[in-house]
Amino acid sequence: MIDYLPAIYNDHRQLKNSNDFLQQNELGLALDSLIQLTEETGHYFSDKYWLDLAVAADKMEMNKERDFCRQQIRKTEKDLKFKISFGSTVEKIDDTHFQHYTSEILKDKWANERREKDNIDQIMNNDGLHFKSHGRNGFFYFVDKGRLAEIEYELGVNGLVIWFNSTDYWAKPNKLHLTRDEKLIIKTEIAKWADKTKNAIEFD
Repeated sequence: MIDYLPAIYNDHRQLKNSNDFLQQNELGLALDSLIQLTEETGHYFSDKYWLDLAVAADKMEMNKERDFCRQQIRKTEKDLKFKISFGSTVEKIDDTHFQHYTSEILKDKWANERREKDNIDQIMNNDGLHFKSHGRNGFFYFVDKGRLAEIEYELGVNGLVIWFNSTDYWAKPNKLHLTRDEKLIIKTEIAKWADKTKNAIEFD
Protein backbone atom coordinates (compact mmCIF):
# COMPACT_ATOMS: atom_id res chain seq x y z
CA MET A 1 0.00 0.00 0.00
CA ILE A 2 2.85 2.38 0.82
CA ASP A 3 4.30 1.79 -2.65
CA TYR A 4 1.09 3.20 -4.12
CA LEU A 5 1.28 6.49 -2.22
CA PRO A 6 1.98 9.54 -4.41
CA ALA A 7 5.54 10.86 -4.36
CA ILE A 8 4.44 14.08 -2.64
CA TYR A 9 4.53 12.18 0.66
CA ASN A 10 8.00 10.66 0.25
CA ASP A 11 9.67 13.23 2.48
CA HIS A 12 6.86 13.48 5.00
CA ARG A 13 8.04 12.49 8.46
CA GLN A 14 5.05 10.23 9.13
CA LEU A 15 5.69 8.15 6.02
CA LYS A 16 9.37 7.91 6.96
CA ASN A 17 8.32 6.89 10.47
CA SER A 18 6.00 4.22 9.09
CA ASN A 19 8.76 2.74 6.93
CA ASP A 20 11.16 2.76 9.89
CA PHE A 21 8.61 1.04 12.13
CA LEU A 22 7.98 -1.60 9.47
CA GLN A 23 11.71 -2.33 9.32
CA GLN A 24 11.62 -2.87 13.09
CA ASN A 25 8.47 -5.01 12.82
CA GLU A 26 6.56 -2.45 14.92
CA LEU A 27 3.40 -2.92 12.90
CA GLY A 28 1.04 -1.06 15.20
CA LEU A 29 3.25 2.02 15.22
CA ALA A 30 3.63 1.80 11.44
CA LEU A 31 -0.16 1.81 11.10
CA ASP A 32 -0.48 4.75 13.50
CA SER A 33 2.00 6.72 11.40
CA LEU A 34 -0.04 6.14 8.24
CA ILE A 35 -3.11 7.47 10.02
CA GLN A 36 -1.13 10.48 11.25
CA LEU A 37 0.01 11.10 7.67
CA THR A 38 -3.57 11.75 6.61
CA GLU A 39 -4.30 13.99 9.59
CA GLU A 40 -1.16 16.12 9.26
CA THR A 41 -1.59 16.66 5.52
CA GLY A 42 -5.36 17.11 5.64
CA HIS A 43 -5.57 15.19 2.38
CA TYR A 44 -8.23 12.65 1.46
CA PHE A 45 -7.25 9.05 0.77
CA SER A 46 -9.02 6.26 -1.09
CA ASP A 47 -11.55 3.85 0.38
CA LYS A 48 -9.12 1.00 -0.22
CA TYR A 49 -6.43 2.80 1.76
CA TRP A 50 -8.74 3.05 4.75
CA LEU A 51 -10.16 -0.46 4.31
CA ASP A 52 -6.67 -1.99 4.22
CA LEU A 53 -5.69 -0.08 7.35
CA ALA A 54 -8.93 -1.11 9.05
CA VAL A 55 -8.31 -4.79 8.26
CA ALA A 56 -4.75 -4.55 9.58
CA ALA A 57 -5.93 -2.76 12.73
CA ASP A 58 -8.61 -5.41 13.28
CA LYS A 59 -6.05 -8.21 13.02
CA MET A 60 -3.90 -6.46 15.63
CA GLU A 61 -6.97 -5.86 17.82
CA MET A 62 -6.51 -2.10 17.53
CA ASN A 63 -10.23 -1.48 17.74
CA LYS A 64 -10.08 2.30 18.16
CA GLU A 65 -7.89 2.66 15.08
CA ARG A 66 -10.06 0.21 13.12
CA ASP A 67 -13.20 2.22 13.82
CA PHE A 68 -11.44 5.48 12.99
CA CYS A 69 -10.37 4.12 9.59
CA ARG A 70 -13.89 3.01 8.76
CA GLN A 71 -15.23 6.44 9.73
CA GLN A 72 -12.87 8.12 7.27
CA ILE A 73 -14.58 6.39 4.35
CA ARG A 74 -17.89 8.01 5.28
CA LYS A 75 -16.16 11.35 5.95
CA THR A 76 -14.53 11.35 2.51
CA GLU A 77 -17.82 10.56 0.79
CA LYS A 78 -19.56 13.37 2.70
CA ASP A 79 -16.83 15.97 2.12
CA LEU A 80 -15.95 15.24 -1.50
CA LYS A 81 -19.05 13.64 -3.03
CA PHE A 82 -16.82 11.51 -5.28
CA LYS A 83 -14.66 8.40 -4.99
CA ILE A 84 -10.87 8.45 -4.95
CA SER A 85 -9.16 5.65 -6.85
CA PHE A 86 -6.51 3.58 -5.10
CA GLY A 87 -3.08 5.07 -5.68
CA SER A 88 -4.47 8.60 -5.67
CA THR A 89 -5.15 11.22 -3.00
CA VAL A 90 -6.98 14.54 -3.03
CA GLU A 91 -6.32 17.90 -1.44
CA LYS A 92 -9.45 20.03 -1.11
CA ILE A 93 -8.70 23.65 -1.99
CA ASP A 94 -12.30 24.82 -1.63
CA ASP A 95 -15.78 23.50 -2.41
CA THR A 96 -15.15 23.50 -6.16
CA HIS A 97 -11.37 23.10 -6.50
CA PHE A 98 -9.35 19.99 -5.76
CA GLN A 99 -5.70 19.01 -6.21
CA HIS A 100 -5.25 15.37 -7.23
CA TYR A 101 -2.05 13.43 -6.56
CA THR A 102 -1.19 10.12 -8.22
CA SER A 103 1.40 7.48 -7.35
CA GLU A 104 4.39 6.95 -9.62
CA ILE A 105 3.38 3.29 -10.05
CA LEU A 106 0.04 4.32 -11.57
CA LYS A 107 1.66 7.04 -13.69
CA ASP A 108 4.11 4.51 -15.09
CA LYS A 109 1.31 2.02 -15.74
CA TRP A 110 -0.77 4.61 -17.61
CA ALA A 111 2.27 5.83 -19.54
CA ASN A 112 3.12 2.31 -20.66
CA GLU A 113 -0.47 1.70 -21.77
CA ARG A 114 -0.43 4.98 -23.72
CA ARG A 115 2.91 4.17 -25.34
CA GLU A 116 1.63 0.78 -26.42
CA LYS A 117 -1.50 2.39 -27.90
CA ASP A 118 0.67 4.96 -29.72
CA ASN A 119 2.95 2.24 -31.17
CA ILE A 120 6.09 3.60 -29.56
CA ASP A 121 8.15 0.57 -30.62
CA GLN A 122 7.51 1.50 -34.24
CA ILE A 123 8.09 5.21 -33.63
CA MET A 124 11.46 4.49 -32.02
CA ASN A 125 12.76 3.31 -35.40
CA ASN A 126 12.13 6.70 -37.02
CA ASP A 127 14.07 9.74 -35.77
CA GLY A 128 12.20 13.02 -35.68
CA LEU A 129 8.92 14.41 -34.37
CA HIS A 130 5.72 12.35 -34.18
CA PHE A 131 2.25 13.65 -33.32
CA LYS A 132 -0.35 11.47 -31.56
CA SER A 133 -3.83 12.74 -30.73
CA HIS A 134 -6.09 11.38 -27.99
CA GLY A 135 -8.96 13.77 -28.63
CA ARG A 136 -8.57 17.00 -26.68
CA ASN A 137 -5.04 16.12 -25.65
CA GLY A 138 -2.15 14.01 -26.82
CA PHE A 139 1.61 13.87 -27.16
CA PHE A 140 4.48 14.92 -29.35
CA TYR A 141 7.10 12.20 -29.41
CA PHE A 142 10.62 13.24 -30.39
CA VAL A 143 13.01 10.44 -31.29
CA ASP A 144 16.76 10.89 -31.62
CA LYS A 145 19.15 7.93 -31.94
CA GLY A 146 17.23 5.63 -29.62
CA ARG A 147 16.19 8.35 -27.21
CA LEU A 148 12.55 9.35 -26.71
CA ALA A 149 11.13 12.61 -25.36
CA GLU A 150 7.42 13.04 -24.64
CA ILE A 151 5.74 16.45 -24.69
CA GLU A 152 2.08 16.59 -23.69
CA TYR A 153 -0.38 19.03 -25.23
CA GLU A 154 -4.04 19.87 -24.79
CA LEU A 155 -6.55 21.75 -26.88
CA GLY A 156 -6.88 25.33 -25.67
CA VAL A 157 -9.04 28.27 -26.69
CA ASN A 158 -6.56 29.53 -29.27
CA GLY A 159 -5.05 26.24 -30.39
CA LEU A 160 -2.78 23.61 -28.90
CA VAL A 161 -1.20 24.39 -25.53
CA ILE A 162 2.19 22.66 -25.39
CA TRP A 163 3.25 21.70 -21.86
CA PHE A 164 6.90 22.16 -22.73
CA ASN A 165 8.53 23.69 -19.66
CA SER A 166 7.77 20.68 -17.48
CA THR A 167 9.54 18.34 -19.92
CA ASP A 168 13.00 18.02 -18.39
CA TYR A 169 13.89 14.39 -19.05
CA TRP A 170 14.02 11.86 -21.84
CA ALA A 171 11.39 9.16 -21.34
CA LYS A 172 13.88 6.68 -22.77
CA PRO A 173 16.50 6.19 -21.42
CA ASN A 174 14.52 6.67 -18.25
CA LYS A 175 15.15 9.99 -16.46
CA LEU A 176 18.10 11.04 -18.61
CA HIS A 177 18.19 14.84 -18.33
CA LEU A 178 17.37 16.93 -21.40
CA THR A 179 20.00 19.57 -22.05
CA ARG A 180 19.08 23.15 -22.89
CA ASP A 181 20.22 22.65 -26.50
CA GLU A 182 18.18 19.45 -26.82
CA LYS A 183 15.06 21.23 -25.57
CA LEU A 184 15.65 24.03 -28.05
CA ILE A 185 15.88 21.50 -30.90
CA ILE A 186 12.60 19.87 -29.85
CA LYS A 187 10.85 23.23 -29.46
CA THR A 188 12.03 24.24 -32.93
CA GLU A 189 10.75 20.98 -34.44
CA ILE A 190 7.32 21.50 -32.85
CA ALA A 191 7.18 25.05 -34.23
CA LYS A 192 8.08 23.73 -37.71
CA TRP A 193 5.35 21.08 -37.42
CA ALA A 194 2.79 23.74 -36.44
CA ASP A 195 3.76 25.93 -39.37
CA LYS A 196 3.61 23.03 -41.82
CA THR A 197 0.25 21.72 -40.57
CA LYS A 198 -1.28 25.17 -40.01
CA ASN A 199 -1.93 24.46 -36.34
CA ALA A 200 -1.97 27.34 -33.86
CA ILE A 201 0.17 26.52 -30.85
CA GLU A 202 1.35 28.20 -27.67
CA PHE A 203 4.03 27.03 -25.29
CA ASP A 204 3.29 27.16 -21.56
